[in-house]
Amino acid sequence: MTDTLTNWKQEALDWGSSPDNYLLFGQRAGKTGQPSISYEILHAGLVKNPGHHELTYRTALALARCHSTLTAASMIKQLLNNLSQSDQIIAEAYSLAGRLAKDLWAMTSNTTEKNRLALECIENYKHAYKISNKYHPGINAATMSVIVGDELFAKELALKIKTQCIEIIETNGNDDYWLTATLGEACLLLGEQEESVKWYRQATDAIKQNYG
Repeated sequence: MTDTLTNWKQEALDWGSSPDNYLLFGQRAGKTGQPSISYEILHAGLVKNPGHHELTYRTALALARCHSTLTAASMIKQLLNNLSQSDQIIAEAYSLAGRLAKDLWAMTSNTTEKNRLALECIENYKHAYKISNKYHPGINAATMSVIVGDELFAKELALKIKTQCIEIIETNGNDDYWLTATLGEACLLLGEQEESVKWYRQATDAIKQNYG
């Protein structure tokens, strides 16, 4: 596996400055569980293509997976300052910014900084949800809202997410782990304990079904 990843890296580096090559091989390396090699490939592509939006986003994501949280957060903030609402990756960028703010929130013990990061996390996840209408950033915004004491908003958003996820299940079935786990979390935020347990059990079953 190491030889294969090294070959991917070298091949990407040998293919000139085309960002697509770096994106292809960088993401392949990331999917094999090698974020450091993914970062090296993507960063090399970014050096040859300064300011390329998707390369910047993927590089920040690789950094996050390498636990270089502060550097990744700084990179994604700069990217968001340069993106327009029509950019294809803007929802993903906001979602990553939310994740990084949450990671930094978990790392700090300073109360003032913790509150600031929690609010930053919520706003980023809210932006991601508003743009994409995907349940993942939505449920994260709801959960973090409970942490800052905004239970009313958390329950309003959790109910919206619950309705959205049930509609997806009615169309596509309930064999998706993230979908059913999100429903479990939404029900938990709504105080629906028994229904929450039901969805979490289905999430566990989905893992067993998909991964044996």
